[in-house]
Amino acid sequence: EEAGRDGSEGQQEEEEEEEEQAVSVVVRVRPPLEGEDEDMYGNLLPMAISVPDEARPTLQVISKEGTESERTTRCTYDKVLWMNADQRSVFESSSIKPAVVGVAHGISACVFAYGQTSAGKTFTMLGDSFGESMGDSMTQDWGLIPRAVSTLFEELERERLVLSD
Repeated sequence: EEAGRDGSEGQQEEEEEEEEQAVSVVVRVRPPLEGEDEDMYGNLLPMAISVPDEARPTLQVISKEGTESERTTRCTYDKVLWMNADQRSVFESSSIKPAVVGVAHGISACVFAYGQTSAGKTFTMLGDSFGESMGDSMTQDWGLIPRAVSTLFEELERERLVLSD
């Protein structure tokens, strides 16, 4: 009963919700680079990538070589962003923007990119022309880091205005 008076019961429920959403794995599929559809001998690499069910984002990679069970690899993620996803949609449609807003309210967050060489990590995190496009307004090319910093300062300013009223 005492927990209800000091508000810790509600805090416990919030902490349980946060724990449920502690880690979110988002995959961004980039388009193949020039020449990537061939192996080192110039042979075409037969492969298809699909997301068969949008409700349960499972990335499915299908190769034409090997037995049927060897040809298909399936991995399920919290979100799969397709090749046509731009930087804005990556930031807004994944769990990144809410995490950044949470940081402004004292909630710890971490966002990192993981993948093999040339997978698109730097492009995703910094953008296409990082440094060149850093002006007064956000551009389409901004990656997650400049968008996160901009969003963080916007949220802090919004909170400052709310508190000053």
